[in-house]
Amino acid sequence: MKNRALLQEKSACGVGFIASRQSERSHELVQKALFALQCEEHRGACAADQRSSDGAGLMTDIPFQLLGYPPRKVAVAMLLAPTQPELRRAVLEIFAQTFAFMDLEILKYREVPVNPAVLGAEARQRMPYIVQAFIQRPAHCRTDGSFDKLLYIAKQYTRTKLKKQHLPELFFAPFLPIPSSIKP
Repeated sequence: MKNRALLQEKSACGVGFIASRQSERSHELVQKALFALQCEEHRGACAADQRSSDGAGLMTDIPFQLLGYPPRKVAVAMLLAPTQPELRRAVLEIFAQTFAFMDLEILKYREVPVNPAVLGAEARQRMPYIVQAFIQRPAHCRTDGSFDKLLYIAKQYTRTKLKKQHLPELFFAPFLPIPSSIKP
């Protein structure tokens, strides 16, 4: 990679932005973003072990074609679930039942690949089970806004049901349908 001297430059917490002026998507942009991320000194607040942090990463468009789904027809839920199999099964069952009740079909789950070896001891100990759920947009949701609203209501209803049953919370990262401002 060019400009290896840039690795000597370090920065504290912050946000970086890398994009193509021609609105092109490429693996090269991802590589540049990962390079920029390496230049962050601690990439989030550091714990006492000097390796665990509050996280860092990249935000990209969802590669719907790579995942085998048409854009704007599915949402992706990033779920942080309990690591204990029995609790995870119970929590995900309530998630599935609630979303089915709301006419939101879960097409499939995908376990997110992780590399715990790069984590500090504290982060590794607290690392959740990370799974994605691909959710079909119902025919009656004719706008992005109606789909987003239905997803939000289903998420809140799931949280309420989990709390009433004294089960651990299922943490949701924001749902990720393609924003209406981005044209495929």
